[in-house]
Amino acid sequence: MTQATLSLNFQFDVDRTVLNVLRQEPPWRALRAFRNDSGEALIHLHNVSGGILGGDNLHLEATLHPGAQAQITAVGATRVYRCRSGQNPSSQSTHFHIGSGALLEYLPDTVIPYAHSRFERKSEIHLEEGAGVIWWETLSAGRIASGERFAFDHVSVDTAIYAKQQPIAIERYALQPKLQELESPARFGKYAYSTTMYVCREGKPLPEWTALERELNELAMAISSAETKWGVSTLVSSGLVIRGMSKTAAGVSEGLRTLWQTAKQKVFGRPALAPRKIY
Repeated sequence: MTQATLSLNFQFDVDRTVLNVLRQEPPWRALRAFRNDSGEALIHLHNVSGGILGGDNLHLEATLHPGAQAQITAVGATRVYRCRSGQNPSSQSTHFHIGSGALLEYLPDTVIPYAHSRFERKSEIHLEEGAGVIWWETLSAGRIASGERFAFDHVSVDTAIYAKQQPIAIERYALQPKLQELESPARFGKYAYSTTMYVCREGKPLPEWTALERELNELAMAISSAETKWGVSTLVSSGLVIRGMSKTAAGVSEGLRTLWQTAKQKVFGRPALAPRKIY
């Protein structure tokens, strides 16, 4: 069992965002920041153990000072390995504080819970005046190619987003295949992947969000199919949420990219650039 923290600090300096790694404990590893074509500092997160082991407790925290711009991604899917009998659940917590006028894109790959795994994920995001975030999370039904569809024991997700200390999104749910029929029409049904993307910018007027919701829902309907479904809803303020369900990993990634490109251009006036992967 491992308890580890990765603490990142981003500061805007003249014409670029500078990364300082304040704390880095195995299995976490963050390589140097690359500058992408939009001027954002691109960070790749590594888990050198290859995944989250039974009982692991991993914590990621990042502070963006005013004006900083960062894009955080991973080098591959988050693999959650099985927990032994009597072992504590695996967990990953994330805490982001985004300063005035700063922008963070958190774009991890899919979470894949292996058979007999127990996983808890908690995320908390704080936006200061004019700050923005694009954050997504994709969950697989398991190692589908290996026949492990909903073979995990437990997955729970707890997400909270605050704009100037006011909650704008709170989501909590738990999936327990042994207690719930996850393939029922009211839950996953025929789909194997679920994804959520939040697009938020503190201070942007609500009428602009509702107009963007209509525009993105038209796009969501256009890219939906028998394989993949998409929908968009406005938050109480300062943002919207995009949700998707798909039978395939490709359906999720393609739809996310399409909706992300439109949303980022509309909200932040800049293109969405897929993070360059390194291995």
